[in-house]
Amino acid sequence: MGEMLASSMQSAGVKQLLVIHPSAARAETVGQTLNCHVGEMEDLTQLLTQSDIVVTSINTRKFVLNEGFLRTALKARKRRPIFIIDTGVPGDVDPSIENLEDVFLFTLDDLERVTKKGRRSRAEEAETAWAIIDEKTKEFDFHNLKQSVVLPEKK
Repeated sequence: MGEMLASSMQSAGVKQLLVIHPSAARAETVGQTLNCHVGEMEDLTQLLTQSDIVVTSINTRKFVLNEGFLRTALKARKRRPIFIIDTGVPGDVDPSIENLEDVFLFTLDDLERVTKKGRRSRAEEAETAWAIIDEKTKEFDFHNLKQSVVLPEKK
C-alpha cells in the first residue's frame, strides 16, 4: 500500500522521495522499485524535519512514529506542517500525535471515508446526468432519424 501511494505521488509530481525501513534490505529493494533515495532508520528524527509528507506502511504492531519523534521534528520545522499518511495495519503512528499542532494524520479509515464520499458524489452526479438524458430524449424527435440510437439502461 505504501509503495503504491508513493508511486502515485511520484506520478503526481513529487520530486524528492526517500524510503526508510527497519530492514535495510527492504528499504533498498523499495528504493530500487521506486527509483528513489534510501535513508537509514536511525536518522528518522532528522529525516522528519525535512519531510513535508510521510507515508508509513511498516505493519510492526508497535508505533514507529510517536509524539517524541514528532515534537523534536516540529521544533526544527519551525511551524511548517507535516502530513502523515498511515497505511499500516495495524497503524504505525501513535494516534495521540493528532493533538500536536502542525501535524495532520490520515489513516486508512480516513482514506476509506474520502473514497466513499467520492463514490457517493459520483453516483449522485450520474443520477443527475441520467435525468438530463431522459429529459432531452423525451424532447427529441426520433421519427426523423436516419440512424438508430441505443441508450444503455440506467443502473
